[in-house]
Amino acid sequence: MDISQSTRQNLPVRVPKAFVLILGLIVPGIARSQADLGYVEQQQRMTRLHAVGLVEGWLEATGVPGAAIAVVAEDEILMLEGFGHTDTRGSAPMDPDTTILRVGSLVRAMTASAALQMVEQGALDLDADLSGHSGLEILPRDALGPVTLAQLLLHTAGIDQRRVATRARTRAELMPLGAYLEKRMPPRVRPSGLVSVPSSHGYSLVGRLMELVSSESFESHLETTLLAPMGMSNTAVSTDTLPGEQIATGHRWSRGRWTVISPDYAQTVPASTLLTTAADMARWMRVVLGDGSLEGRQILAAASIDRLLKRQIAHHESLPGRTLAFEEGRYLSPRELYLASKDNGFSAVMVLLPASHVGLFAAANSEIDIWDLVYQILDPFDTPSGLEDDTPKTVEAWPVDEPTGFWQDAAVSHATAEKILSLVRQDRIRSAADGALVWRTRTFDPVAPQCFQERQALTRLCLVDGPGPERFAAIGDLVLEKLDWYAARPFQVTLWVAFAALFLAAGWPRASPPIGHLALRPDNFFSPRWPGSLARLAAALHFVFIASLAVFLATTLRTGSTALLYEVPAFLLLVLSLPLVAAGLTLVAVVGLAPLWRSPRSTRSHRLGVTLLIFALVAFLPFLWSWNLLGFHL
Repeated sequence: MDISQSTRQNLPVRVPKAFVLILGLIVPGIARSQADLGYVEQQQRMTRLHAVGLVEGWLEATGVPGAAIAVVAEDEILMLEGFGHTDTRGSAPMDPDTTILRVGSLVRAMTASAALQMVEQGALDLDADLSGHSGLEILPRDALGPVTLAQLLLHTAGIDQRRVATRARTRAELMPLGAYLEKRMPPRVRPSGLVSVPSSHGYSLVGRLMELVSSESFESHLETTLLAPMGMSNTAVSTDTLPGEQIATGHRWSRGRWTVISPDYAQTVPASTLLTTAADMARWMRVVLGDGSLEGRQILAAASIDRLLKRQIAHHESLPGRTLAFEEGRYLSPRELYLASKDNGFSAVMVLLPASHVGLFAAANSEIDIWDLVYQILDPFDTPSGLEDDTPKTVEAWPVDEPTGFWQDAAVSHATAEKILSLVRQDRIRSAADGALVWRTRTFDPVAPQCFQERQALTRLCLVDGPGPERFAAIGDLVLEKLDWYAARPFQVTLWVAFAALFLAAGWPRASPPIGHLALRPDNFFSPRWPGSLARLAAALHFVFIASLAVFLATTLRTGSTALLYEVPAFLLLVLSLPLVAAGLTLVAVVGLAPLWRSPRSTRSHRLGVTLLIFALVAFLPFLWSWNLLGFHL
């Protein structure tokens, strides 16, 4: 699971200025003093002096069992140290060289590096259209435009989201990458290059492309072309090749204490799975922060490192952007690059400062926000950007009806039943009297055309230009898409409630039918009783569906259940089958409308009531289809 800086609103607590001044003088001299071993040792001592107390204090304050830290500057390791233990029992100390940590989506740096190696060799092309590529029939040519390797790495290919059944509880249940994508690859839902919305399946498609070109599994290719040449002997995307006794235990906060959790397995391996040590990650950072070589062996060309570290896309010139592997941060100047993960009982962050040639890897064997610790360790190595350069300026006010309205997280599914979750991932942006915008409880003042900045903070809200009618906004690293009034939560919730009330009233059991409707004679199959009875039964099924779905979603969200990540429960399949049965009953009831209106035994009020009910049942079907709930779209 990816994590980002979006929850951080203010800069971390600053460390004493003495450290900043001392290390501020040291870091710029790194490149000039590589040959002076004594000077390097001095840098290492000062880095430890600054960081060790911070990490130990953080562990004591949070109760986290252990952590591992690596700090590098160009080709030098300034700090490589473990703290605490691999579990809450204190079974073994956290060793930065041998303790293996689950760092999840940090694997994207390795995936991008391996893909760029193949670009260097001419086996892949960053800008070639992959639509219809042999073996990638899951990525067909369509009107949404071409899909390139660069777009997959930048998350701009327009691929939909999917979370249901994307993980496995055991290694044995993990599907081969090609088979999984063939079965579960989400479709594209927006034109290529429009906005950057993180997609684990898009990155997994990069891994599958590497498999097709190299004729070996992603795991094997990564090992032979990247990990082994760099000497990352304790790094892999699978536990099969790693010593199990060296893997730290993951923890999650539950009922007032850190509890051990059993790891699971992401099906999107090239985007979501990596096991490594702090020492191995230090080796990778030395490669990309240096000249692409390590211990005399060239790993990556200068052009590849440039693509890994330089911005390739941004939603707005004043917003953080993306490289082919990293997101840009917004707390240091020049902006830092980062990858972060919080999953499987572990938290990990890798931050690079290309301008200073400094890198930090920090990981803990607990699911916890470690950003405060990360920025306190990095504080001496760069100057955090202040508000003095970003003070609100007077700009032309936006029309009130332009940015205001309901917006939803762009990272919600459009093509599966998961779309229903968009109801809880919508927020309203409204205009304040002074021309500012209010999103949730946060106020943003205009600072540039199409851009607003949060008061007393660094986060910006900017409107994103696009070639089509779609409107997007970016708030930090969160992308929102504008909703039409009829797609917004108030109107949609009103429709759900209205349909539920109507179906409840129509489907409620009655004491006895009208006397004139009791007879069922062989010579009159479509007795006036049939259409109404079938319509009421369909209404009852629809009401049961709405109520069951609401209870299921509310329970899942309230308890934080992860069952849907592994499989589709039988209960949910049963619930989703109810509208299909009701649709069949509705069609039969529609056929019975003509005999109902011709029958002299049916009163006008009865005919009108049944007709209106059947009309509502028919109208409910496209409504369900718009939510991907008519059928099993999972």
